[in-house]
Amino acid sequence: MELKIDIGRDSEWNLLSVQWLGDGSDLLPAHLRGVDPDWVLPPLSAALLPSSLGRSAMIGTCCEPGCGSFSVQVRRVGTSVLWEPDPHALDETVSAVLEFSLLPYLDAVDAAASDPQLHDRGRRLARAVELALVREHDKYGLGEREVLVPMSWQSDGEVALLYRGQRHVLPVPDLPDDDDEAVRAVCRLASDPEALPPTSRL
Repeated sequence: MELKIDIGRDSEWNLLSVQWLGDGSDLLPAHLRGVDPDWVLPPLSAALLPSSLGRSAMIGTCCEPGCGSFSVQVRRVGTSVLWEPDPHALDETVSAVLEFSLLPYLDAVDAAASDPQLHDRGRRLARAVELALVREHDKYGLGEREVLVPMSWQSDGEVALLYRGQRHVLPVPDLPDDDDEAVRAVCRLASDPEALPPTSRL
């Protein structure tokens, strides 16, 4: 089977999401949509990268009451990549094994991760902030308490910080022009939630 990974904007939620195609057919059930690309694609996620041990990858989700997620186990066997029923699936998983050739599969993942829609400044900064907070957790005085999760839900020049169910929007034009300085500024905000801008409910 040939895998194609398309990045599109969900018409209902106006969010970027992944569409999974196997030989041209949608691999997700009709009631689910693909997850945000940063959940499954490098550099933030290695979920799709195959190993002999296998790893769980949540590739579909739903924002409606009563439905959940869709995950697969990604495993390499020789020159093949297998999507198998996920033994750790919280909700739905594949009913049969899907097999892809290794090199075309890796090319598909690489092409999706390189999609220009994923590299506007808001998303770039959100990824860099997330990596910085993981790498320098103690430096910003975050300790063990619940921390902010950076994200850029829409490619319109904003970085959003999720904290306890609320979204704090930081317009990119309000941040320093230099990316490194902008990342440090957002990380400092993460250490002081009281200094965050007004919130909007998710």
